[in-house]
Amino acid sequence: MVENIPKIEALIDGKYDIRETLIISSVFSIILERFKKYAISTVDHFFASEFKKNVNDKLTMSRGEEFKKLIHKYGNLNSGNHTCKDFRTCTYFFLDMGFMSQEEVNKVNKYYDEKNNISHELYEIILDDKNNGVYIDDILDLYCIYKKVYRKWFQEVEATTGLIDHENYYHRNYDYDLENVESVETILLWKIIENGLQGIPAWELFQEALNNSQK
Repeated sequence: MVENIPKIEALIDGKYDIRETLIISSVFSIILERFKKYAISTVDHFFASEFKKNVNDKLTMSRGEEFKKLIHKYGNLNSGNHTCKDFRTCTYFFLDMGFMSQEEVNKVNKYYDEKNNISHELYEIILDDKNNGVYIDDILDLYCIYKKVYRKWFQEVEATTGLIDHENYYHRNYDYDLENVESVETILLWKIIENGLQGIPAWELFQEALNNSQK
């Protein structure tokens, strides 16, 4: 419904601006896919056992046996209906590490289901009054979970296991702040959110929710 008018009727009468739905759906999908890529790549590299050359004579990583065991353990759990076992496993690995809560694991896997729905049912989301897609709050939740996981991984794995030289990193990055560290990607994703949602009425509500989450 759009102001108590069915979506199709509102669209025909020119009272339904679908750009907000398209933008929110796109930004949500971008963040989810980037988090998925980060999660799988990070855990894959953490458990990597060796590297070998592929047919193009480039070094590729061989998946570690420990990661395979985790996929067997967590890949088929009922968190979400999607079939991406690698991603589901990574969320449970982050849960074991204390980087995500069970609620966040369930939410992210449900979000992955919703991302798949957006990919295949955007037409229905735009026109079906019973299908509302995702909201501004979902973007906020997903982004904050991604940033939290990245920050925890950097603080408790990379900065403590020799994956980075803590002192050298500090001296080469004068604004280095371990407590509030971010990646280039999380910074750019936030810029995408800012630019994408600019001009959308719900943007002010989004900013208010973000400010509240950081208090």
